[in-house]
Parts: sequence; structure tokens; C-alpha cells
Amino acid sequence: GVLINNPMEKLCDEYLTSGDSAILLVAISERISNSDGLEDVSNVLLLDKYQPVLAQLGWDLISLVIPRLPPTESRGWELLRTTTTLCSPKEMCLALLEQMSQLDNIAVFFKMMKPLQAVVLKLRTVSVVSALKEVAPLVSAALRGFEGQGRPTDNAHGEEAGESGDEERSGDVEVSTRGTLDDDLACNGLLLSVEFVAPFVDLSKSLTEHKTLLQSQCSKFLLSIMDYPLISMKHKMAAPICTQIMYHVVRCRVGALQLLQGEWPGDGEGGPPALGVAFFAYLLLVDHMEQSYLPMIIRKDYLLHVVLTHFKTLLQRSESRVMSKGLALLNATLVPAHSLNSNVLDDPRYVETTELLCRVMVNCPHKTLRERSMKMLLDFINLFDAPGRYKLYRLAWLF
Repeated sequence: GVLINNPMEKLCDEYLTSGDSAILLVAISERISNSDGLEDVSNVLLLDKYQPVLAQLGWDLISLVIPRLPPTESRGWELLRTTTTLCSPKEMCLALLEQMSQLDNIAVFFKMMKPLQAVVLKLRTVSVVSALKEVAPLVSAALRGFEGQGRPTDNAHGEEAGESGDEERSGDVEVSTRGTLDDDLACNGLLLSVEFVAPFVDLSKSLTEHKTLLQSQCSKFLLSIMDYPLISMKHKMAAPICTQIMYHVVRCRVGALQLLQGEWPGDGEGGPPALGVAFFAYLLLVDHMEQSYLPMIIRKDYLLHVVLTHFKTLLQRSESRVMSKGLALLNATLVPAHSLNSNVLDDPRYVETTELLCRVMVNCPHKTLRERSMKMLLDFINLFDAPGRYKLYRLAWLF
């Protein structure tokens, strides 16, 4: 017979002969615990003659290999990709999701999205939708993990002190309470997240069955990315990513105005993430991004009516940079003074807006936000006719 010098090869051969995986898996586990062990094991298992080992032991191998993967390209990553290619897509999808939910290394997490994407693309449409539902909260949690890994943010929009911007974006100068943010790492994670979902948007365009279901889930996934850290990043870094997200959302047959109105294609599981939609509204109406997605003619009072829900979402948050965006959003949709009839106050959102502005004006720890809220309160009340102004002033006094 052929002389085998590598003990790992001998164990692989014995497994292929006996079918007993216990000894082989223990040996792999012990070997990859060493600094260069994963490379050595990968070099053996990637030999063509051991592809049956990968195909038969995929689940167990993945659980051993992934915790040892470095954030940079290596033979270990090649082993992972080969294993997921040879095994059942459904089994590999479950295995990858399980391991990703336990990862502490954020860079490794986002590098794993490419092999996960390749696996999910092999699934049936209904299974693709289920997988996206599982991935979205993992991605959101991983993105939030970028905070605390970089430089301190200097104001409520993550902009460095002295950086210029729109009046609405540069009004806050207090130090954020959200910790620190590494913009470069966050940008990379965000871009990989958008790249992950883009092929599924393309897939949904060619479907006849379950088309709306997949488009709805893709839109939810994309809007869930419009949370932290994207909403906290410097405008010049966030803008290109936001443009891509908005583009793919609209490609899912979700019109911008339809989204802001809360009209969502029915999938039986609720609408999109509220904060993501609110930030979408902010980008459209304050940053004037992709305004071609909106109808050319919209009544300004109707736009104010639509925006109040998203203003509430932003102002109910405790983070100063998010509250600041809420004030800017409301300011961008104000109508001429005395143009609203007091009858519209039957809609509770107008009263809630007054209450929220009063609360920020009194309770917010940031002086700039308190001052902006007081000015906004006066401007908002002044939109109404005399009976409306009287009612809101009385309510403001009670609040």
C-alpha cells in the first residue's frame, strides 16, 4: 500500500473505510486548537479524495471550523466554502445560522455572509424567505456591535466637531451617549449586508409564485439595516449606503409614498421596521435623497399628516442624534402658518406631536435639542387656525 505520513490522512482513510466519525472528529478538534492547525487540517480535507468526508460530516465540521476562522482569507475559509457546496443546502443554511448566532468576531460574521448567500440561493423560495427572516435580526445585532469599537462620536449625528452640514444635521453638538463607532468597519459590514440581499431582490423580479412574499421580506431586511450604526454615521459615509438600500427597496415594488403611508404588501406578519421607515422618510425629505421615488405632486398638508407617525418613532428614542433627525423631519414638512383647520386635531397624532415636543423641551438633557424643540413647538402650533392654536396651547400647558 501507499505510505501515509500525515496522521490526519490516515484517519480520513479509516473513516471512509469504517464509517466511524468519532475518532476523526476528535482528532480534527484537537488539531485545530493549535495556532496553525486549521491550515493543516484544511490542506488535508481539501484533497479531492476526501470530498466524501466533507459531504458526510459537513454539519460537524462546520461547528468545529467556524469558531477558529480568522477575519482574513485562509485555507480554512476555502474549506468552509467547499463543505457548504458539497452538503445539503438546507442543512448548511441551518448550520451556518446556528454558528453565526454564536460568533463574537464581527468581521468573521460578515465574511460568512457570502457562503451563506450561496447556500440560501439554492433553496426553494419559501425557504429563502424563512432564511432571510432568521438572518435579519442576526445582522442587526452584529451591526450594533460595531459601536464601542472606534472613535468617540462628537455630536448627535456622528459628525466630528466642526464638520459642516445642513442646519438640521449640525444643530446638535453634545457628546452622544451611544459610545463609540468605527465607521470603516461599520461601512464594510453595511455594504456586505446590502450585497447579501441584492441577489434575492433580483430573484424576486423573476418569480411568479411567492413573488410578493419574497419582495416583502427583502424590503424588511433592507429597512432593518437602517438602524444602528447607519442612522448614527457621518452623512458623507452613510449616504452611498443609504442610496443602495433605497434603490433595492423601491425595486421590491415598494413605492416610497406607499411605504411612508404604512401601506405594506400583505404577508401576514406585520409591516417593516418602524425606525427603518422613519429614517427612509428622513433621507427623502430632509437629505433630499432619491426624491424621484416620490410623486411629483404631493399636497404639503398631506405629507405632514403622513410624516407625523415617523416623527413620533424618531422622537420617542433616547439617542440624541435620532431625536435630532426627528425634529429635522418635522421641520421639513411644516405647512404655511394658520393653514390647518382645527378639525384635523381629531387625529390623535397632532396632539401626540405636541406632547412629544413638550417632553423633549422639558426633559431632554441636551440644551440644543431642548431649544430646538421649543422653537418647533411654537412653529407647529402656529400652523393651525385660532381655535386649533388655542386648543394646543392649553394642552401644551397641561403637558
